[in-house]
Amino acid sequence: MLKIKDSCREIFLVGLVISLLAMTNEARAEDAVVRVCDDVAEYPPYVVRSRDDKSKAAGATHDLLAILFERMGIRYKVDLLPWKRCLVSVEQFSSSKGYEAFVNASYSNERAEKYLVSQPLYSISNAYWYDQRRHKQQPLNGLSNVGDFSFCSMRGYNTEWLSKVAPKVKFEQMNSYDAGFRMMESGRCDLMLGAIPVIRGLEQINGKAFSSHSKPVIFPEALANTYHLYVSRNSPRGEELIQRFNETLAALQAENIVEEIYREYLPECGTDC
Repeated sequence: MLKIKDSCREIFLVGLVISLLAMTNEARAEDAVVRVCDDVAEYPPYVVRSRDDKSKAAGATHDLLAILFERMGIRYKVDLLPWKRCLVSVEQFSSSKGYEAFVNASYSNERAEKYLVSQPLYSISNAYWYDQRRHKQQPLNGLSNVGDFSFCSMRGYNTEWLSKVAPKVKFEQMNSYDAGFRMMESGRCDLMLGAIPVIRGLEQINGKAFSSHSKPVIFPEALANTYHLYVSRNSPRGEELIQRFNETLAALQAENIVEEIYREYLPECGTDC
């Protein structure tokens, strides 16, 4: 009788150990998934909401991420969030919660201090828009009079590149480009910041132009922005992730795969718009 009890106890203990190991392996597998966030407001054609499932990310950069992470042998998951919440979540990442990386973000020194930054995925020429009813010609004379104007800019978006050349420039935050055009046309700001391919992409999604009175102008080439993947400095594997990401990205660039992906969406400019 005692032997039977001992055998039952042994079977119970073995089963318990197996269950604990399974739970540990499952937790490790969950931890291995890189959780990435991107802008729910969309930044076409780089990120858009899937037309089949609007909670899922699609677009050029997400086509690239699928190939990148597959080559890296790492599982990942993308969620679309309000942009500022996405950035804060990555900054405050811990292994138990939050997002480990965000993507489709332009370079700034401030971001490079807060996060680990990848090599550039693509670049976009910065542009501003003006209301032709208020300005009969281009209002900026190069960069010499930038500080004379106020700019509407998307909440949470990088404006460091413009502040560097015009420290006194004023910004009015907007929650959408549609709101920005209306703010500019009502005089709440003089000009509006917005990359041309992104604005045109949003107009295509919406099926109509934001404004029939506004015209874009590209800033000097020196003010173009590069766009990157950023990883939390709180991630214990952050340095390794960035290194592997950069190595895989370089290999795909050498094979011309990165350029081909972006040219599917932007035939005229690809990774350099």
